Amino acid sequence: QANPVSTEAVAAIREASAGRGKPWTAGELEAVPFDRGYTRFVGKYGISFITMTIKEEPDGLHMSVPMYGSGLLTPITETLFQGGAGGEEVKVEFVVEENGVVNQFILHRKAEKLSVKRKSG
Repeated sequence: QANPVSTEAVAAIREASAGRGKPWTAGELEAVPFDRGYTRFVGKYGISFITMTIKEEPDGLHMSVPMYGSGLLTPITETLFQGGAGGEEVKVEFVVEENGVVNQFILHRKAEKLSVKRKSG
């Protein structure tokens, strides 16, 4: 579901590993940082008195909600994710402004669509 790898990214990786003469171990590959494009989503968002935290972990994007817990958000599209905590399944649709900034997401919960605004990032 990811976008194609750019020519520039491949060139940078080849340059950075040009002197390597042995295979990569799984641990070495897991330690290599890469940009999944999630940084723009990370932060604290609020609706009413509830603050939801979106953070990036090694296995992906996570959402934490007080009293519900936290869970992994599975990507459906580049800006739409599905996940759940506390037995409740939701969809999180990040709203990307023309300048690429994300200041809100739409929480799809049952038949509701709730606008959740960024508090900090």
